[in-house]
Amino acid sequence: MNETAGTGRPVKWLGVTNDDRGTERGVISGASLRRDPRMADARFRVVVDRVRRQIVSRGRGPLIAILMGVSGPVIVFGSIKLRVPLTVAVLVIVLLAVVVGRLLVLRGRRRSAPAVSTVMLADGLCPACSYSFAGLGPAEDGCFECPECGAAWNASRVVRRTHFEEVAGTGFAAPVRWWQRIGGHMGLRRLKDDRGHEGPAADARLREALRATSDPDRRARLLSARRRTTRDGVILRVALFLLYSGLAGFQVWLLLPQLRSRPYSVMGVLMIVGAFGFLWLAQAFLRSNAGIRGKTLRFEMLSRALCPRCAADLTGLVPEPDGCLVCRECAAAWKPPLAAPADFASPPVVVEARA
Repeated sequence: MNETAGTGRPVKWLGVTNDDRGTERGVISGASLRRDPRMADARFRVVVDRVRRQIVSRGRGPLIAILMGVSGPVIVFGSIKLRVPLTVAVLVIVLLAVVVGRLLVLRGRRRSAPAVSTVMLADGLCPACSYSFAGLGPAEDGCFECPECGAAWNASRVVRRTHFEEVAGTGFAAPVRWWQRIGGHMGLRRLKDDRGHEGPAADARLREALRATSDPDRRARLLSARRRTTRDGVILRVALFLLYSGLAGFQVWLLLPQLRSRPYSVMGVLMIVGAFGFLWLAQAFLRSNAGIRGKTLRFEMLSRALCPRCAADLTGLVPEPDGCLVCRECAAAWKPPLAAPADFASPPVVVEARA
């Protein structure tokens, strides 16, 4: 679906890029991809997760979450001090959250449009409408012409033309839900490879990679990397969990007098919803990547021959002249660690690349 707002031209603030014939094209949204029936295919879900990480890595999720969490109590206390109805204060908080959240998403889409195009083209998907190029041949100028939206993309940008299955009903793992995806906005989001190129870091929880793999050896390495990586920053995540849980408890304490006098008031309902919102933020921080350092993710993943960007398997790769292994999936270049850093007391066994 090419997003044009009814004008026939792509809307720039929704994310645009030029195709390989110089025509401006709107880039499909993550929400549209998640509604695609091909989400039944684990390989398609991996592509969608890479698109999501490109958008998230260019946002300001952690800062916005903390500011919104702090501004809530400030607005409530200010309303009490100024004798403004608490209903108004809660409505202001909700409105701010909706507006800021939407602006955050739009900013990420706009800034990530070229990178999202590269990710989708790597698997033979049109960035404008997600049409698959599997079975198509390039035109005389070397471009794939999308029969659905008319966009043209250079065939050299297509790494593989994957045929994704459309499976209706059950029988496949459900995609990661929005309340689970929110954790990806908190913490490490971008990482440089050993050639200095920056890109989105893998989700330290490795949710989609674990869902997509059927190889028991790779699954064991992914689980081991997740277990070791998520030890980093655990004190920060627990502290944030306690902070937001405390804010939820404080809001309930403020609500008790209101419930005694007017148990069914609109204000009471709104404050209960607000308390649940703080509890949700608390668990989101606890399950997030907050506090996980890039060097930790990098070491633990490379030690198990996994790409720190996309969690792809690096075994079987031949080092290039500069000693780097180039990931088949995301083209990131990595030098496998020769020894554990001093701050790792019990390093895992390094999985060597096989020529």
